[in-house]
Amino acid sequence: MENLISKLPFYTKLSEDEIKFVTEKATVKSYGEKEIIHGSSVSCLGFLYVISGSLRAYILSREGREVTLFKVGEGECCVLSAACVISQITFDTFIETECKTDILLIGPASFSKLASENIYVECFMYKLMCSRFSAVMNSVQQIMFERIDSRLAEFLLKESEKRKVLPYTQQEIALQLSTAREVISRALRRFENDGLVKLGRGRITVINPEGLKNISE
Repeated sequence: MENLISKLPFYTKLSEDEIKFVTEKATVKSYGEKEIIHGSSVSCLGFLYVISGSLRAYILSREGREVTLFKVGEGECCVLSAACVISQITFDTFIETECKTDILLIGPASFSKLASENIYVECFMYKLMCSRFSAVMNSVQQIMFERIDSRLAEFLLKESEKRKVLPYTQQEIALQLSTAREVISRALRRFENDGLVKLGRGRITVINPEGLKNISE
C-alpha cells in the first residue's frame, strides 16, 4: 500500500501523519470489464487512482444516448467519482471500466478531510477538475463541429499506438465517439475500401496510418 500511495501526484506534499492517514484509509478494488463503478444507484466512491486498466466517463440522455466525456488511463486520477465531496460538480456522470481494472481508492470522508487540511491536495483537485473540463469541452467541440471521418481516423491512430490489432466492435467505437453504430459502420467500410484498415469480427487492424493521418488533419 505504501508503494501505491507514493504514486499519487500529491504524495510529496503530504506530511508524515497524512501519509500514514492515507495509507490506513486507502483501499484497492478490482473490477471486471464494462462495470459501472460510479453513477445512478452506485454510491459515491471518492478519489481514485487507476493502478491498471482504463475507465470511461460519460453522461446519459433521457433517451439513453451516451456521450463520452473523457477516459482515465493507468497512472491517472479521477475526481468526478468524488462528486459527493466536491459541491461544484452538479451534473450526473457515469464511470465504467473498459477492461479489467484495479484502482486505489480514498473514500469520500477521508479525501474530504485530506483536501480540507492540505492546500496542495485541494489545489491538485481543482487543477484536475479544470483539466477534465477542458477534455469535456474538446469532446463537445468535436461532436458539434468535426466530421465523423476525421474523429474516427484520429481515434484509430491513437489506439493503434498501444496495440497493432484494435479489439473494438463498431458499437464500442460508436460509444467512444458519441455517435450511432450505423455511422461508424459506414465510415469503417469506406476506410476498408480505401485500404486504410482491415476489418474483422470485433477487431480492426490499421494498415495505412499515413492515410488515416491525412483524414484526421
